[in-house]
Amino acid sequence: MKTRFLIIIGIIIIGVIITLTIGTLEYQTEYDQNCHDDGGKVTGFLRCTLIREDFALPNPFIVEIPFDQTFQYKDLELYFYDIEDSRCPLDVTCVWEGEVTAMIHVRNQTHKIAGYFTPNYTLSYITPYNVTLIDIQPHPISTEKPNYIATLEIVTLEDNIFTEPMKNAVFDENVGHYDYLSINNNPNMMAMEKIKLQDDNSINVEFGQNNYEWSTGYKPIPEFEYSANFKVNDTFVVLCVNIGKDGYADAHPDLSKPYLPGLGIVKYLGPIIIENEPVLLFWHESASLQIDMPCSYPEMIHHSINLWQLQEHGLPTDSIENALGSNYQN
Repeated sequence: MKTRFLIIIGIIIIGVIITLTIGTLEYQTEYDQNCHDDGGKVTGFLRCTLIREDFALPNPFIVEIPFDQTFQYKDLELYFYDIEDSRCPLDVTCVWEGEVTAMIHVRNQTHKIAGYFTPNYTLSYITPYNVTLIDIQPHPISTEKPNYIATLEIVTLEDNIFTEPMKNAVFDENVGHYDYLSINNNPNMMAMEKIKLQDDNSINVEFGQNNYEWSTGYKPIPEFEYSANFKVNDTFVVLCVNIGKDGYADAHPDLSKPYLPGLGIVKYLGPIIIENEPVLLFWHESASLQIDMPCSYPEMIHHSINLWQLQEHGLPTDSIENALGSNYQN
């Protein structure tokens, strides 16, 4: 009797297992098919990961970031870390409506910026992105401590925002000259912070925020860290000048033409010897752009590499030896 009971129980268990297995396989097959039909790929049991070649995040992209939270968008990280809110509480009558400022740390692989955002303020020094604060909610109430949420718009800029304007740069043929810098030393030349000689044909240049952008005065370049390798005859931007937006044009309404951005551009010519000391030689030219655009680092540098064929015409002299003095040695 006991043996017969166990046999019956065993048959029932086997039947249940077979039924569940068949049902699961049928469901798995249907799930797989639906997943693939929807452009996905099964990456685990009943787990569908959508894989679409035409997939792209919306541009502009709207994100809501709660206070003291971090949001990752592509290579861009945004951290909402502080707030100053003097807006008039909804339950209070005020003579001044007040204002609100969100402190959001924004960084990617090359930039680190602590942005002070007011509504409709756009941070444009984190190219290829423009980050705009749309709103901060909720509006304060005198008896409550708000759980703030910052709404931001992220716009991804096209790659040619720098390349196309710089292609049309107009060079000043009367100011070309040679510059030479000590090897493996801090050059303090425009945006260049440090240069390291790798071999006779190449150097590594570190650019950074400790140098300055010339405008109506001197002001720090927006914070960034960037390095690039250059070979002999490579060209790149070392300085961007845009004083039109800094008050010069507004203060001089008699200007017949708008004050458009200007560039300092160098060509690396390799190591040479001057007064028995090895130095790095550059050809340096100036150019003006034909349209207004932001002086955004390091994108100005990155997109300018090898964009031009600079001519070493040696003005005001006609040779390296004449330009650098009699102690120059090949």
